[in-house]
Amino acid sequence: MKKYAVSLSLVVACWLSVSGFAPQPVACDEQKTLVLGTYELDRYNPVTDGDTIRVWGLREGIRLLCVDTEETFKSLDDRKNAGINWDAYQAAKEADQELPVKYGTFMGEEAAHFARDFFRGVKEVRLEYDTLSRKKGFFGRHLCYVFATPAGKDKEANFCVELVRQGYSPYSMKYGHSERFRKEFEAAQKEAREAKRGIWREKPMGYRDYETRLAWWGTRGDQIDKYRAQYAKTANAIELGNDNTAESLEANVGKDVVLFGSVGEHDSVFAREDPPYCVIAAQRDVDVNVRFKSAELIGACGPEKLLGYFVIVKGTLQRDGKDWQVLVEDAKQFKKAEVK
Repeated sequence: MKKYAVSLSLVVACWLSVSGFAPQPVACDEQKTLVLGTYELDRYNPVTDGDTIRVWGLREGIRLLCVDTEETFKSLDDRKNAGINWDAYQAAKEADQELPVKYGTFMGEEAAHFARDFFRGVKEVRLEYDTLSRKKGFFGRHLCYVFATPAGKDKEANFCVELVRQGYSPYSMKYGHSERFRKEFEAAQKEAREAKRGIWREKPMGYRDYETRLAWWGTRGDQIDKYRAQYAKTANAIELGNDNTAESLEANVGKDVVLFGSVGEHDSVFAREDPPYCVIAAQRDVDVNVRFKSAELIGACGPEKLLGYFVIVKGTLQRDGKDWQVLVEDAKQFKKAEVK
């Protein structure tokens, strides 16, 4: 396993254009931190699906930023059923689901093929973060953009943006808008949609609910922007999911806080418990239990209607074993996060 040192040119690159991509200028000290490093691609299995790669010398996995390709088939039965009757296969996968779901598709297979072609002959990639406050995701994976120079090309490319440009992924704002490449992602998606590439062509053998997905993700992205603008200077405001989440929670035990986090998409509301509560997942093994004073109050607040969306919770933070809890005694303490 081999990790390559980051050259001085990467530090200077904070003011330079990378293959036509112009990130917002940042100070060199910050750019040093945003660059995770340059790594050799896994020699045996560098690409596992459209938006997952493997490298040598990095213990944790990588989660590519602002993209979400469709899944590859995980079973022969799924592939067979999808090939025999796509509409029936899709209907079965999406049945009784309140939010858009992920499942194996032929578009997912196409995305994986594109990724393998993109990285064929590539020896190493550079990984960069989007922001200093959130470098790792829920499962501890590095949240990164991937830069590489494809074989036969003389310019480096942001693979994440190229996935969107070629129509193999939408621009995903589910976990926030890109702070460095938002304009590039939006332009790439516009180009792909107008050209009807990949997922944007008529009746692809893949997801056909992207308008719903984009509306949901867009709301989440706007909720994040609004929260950060509104509570940037609030000392007791905690954005759950940031790298310092555990430390921030520990430092505020017994204090009144303003929590910003997402109600889990599945199995996160327990209205029949005593007391009733919902779970806001912050990081793996770090949950905040929002407990309601009564069944009537949780009914009035309606967390079951906010699955997958961000909420703002105000109250006194307490320890609950390994977890954390806030008691809601008034509906004003729990509300859906606003958008712009």
